Amino acid sequence: MAMVFPKEPGSNTLIGKASKELCQMRQNAVRRKIMDNIEYVEILKTNSMTDLSMINMILSDAKIEYYIENETTLFILPPMALPRVMVLKEQSDEAIMLLKTYDL
Repeated sequence: MAMVFPKEPGSNTLIGKASKELCQMRQNAVRRKIMDNIEYVEILKTNSMTDLSMINMILSDAKIEYYIENETTLFILPPMALPRVMVLKEQSDEAIMLLKTYDL
């Protein structure tokens, strides 16, 4: 029996769709920073992939505009620069309060 795979991995699953939306939202934040000169502020640095995953979930669920700078540096040993969570300046207080409730 031949195996049939979807054209895009995860495209038919809820997780695949949510992951695509998260990537698109983060790309839009970076584009706005560059194109529209929107101000983002650093609210957190971390070297934990677990923390970054939690932060992604929390901020995206709260519809807070953010991106993670230097995210891929965690894969370099030792890390060149810690990933920084950058949030739209107007939403930074809300983001900080949310992350504090999860001890991040």
